[in-house]
Amino acid sequence: MKAVFVQCLVLLALSVTGGVATRIWHPYAPVPKASSSVLAEGEVTVAEALRWSAEGKVVWIDARPRAEFDKKHAPGAFLLNEAEWQDLLWESGPELMEMGEKRYVVYCGNKDCHASVKIAEKLRERGFYEVFVLKGGWPALEVALKIP
Repeated sequence: MKAVFVQCLVLLALSVTGGVATRIWHPYAPVPKASSSVLAEGEVTVAEALRWSAEGKVVWIDARPRAEFDKKHAPGAFLLNEAEWQDLLWESGPELMEMGEKRYVVYCGNKDCHASVKIAEKLRERGFYEVFVLKGGWPALEVALKIP
């Protein structure tokens, strides 16, 4: 009886380990839905940002490297990343300033990326007031927009 119990525990442990490993490393693992109850200051959920976008109130800012931006990005997004900050700001800054009363939503490569936070801070320092960081980053937005 004891041997059966131990075998069940071993099988359970192997199953859990396999499931966790698949969730972490599988390239097509679903992006967890962002919970609005755990937003950091200055963050916005994908659902809220898309609602603003539908109202015409969003300017998307992509904080990822140029190579990733060139592959896929949100429709109408501006590229502003740390590596090319000065050049990109010089190129896009005047157009961004003329956008009027919009909300600037910054996203980066994944939910743990901090590039969007840094770019949002830089934009706020330059007089952009309604600047938000997208919770979940590009993976969450890509799923929500159904970009192939």
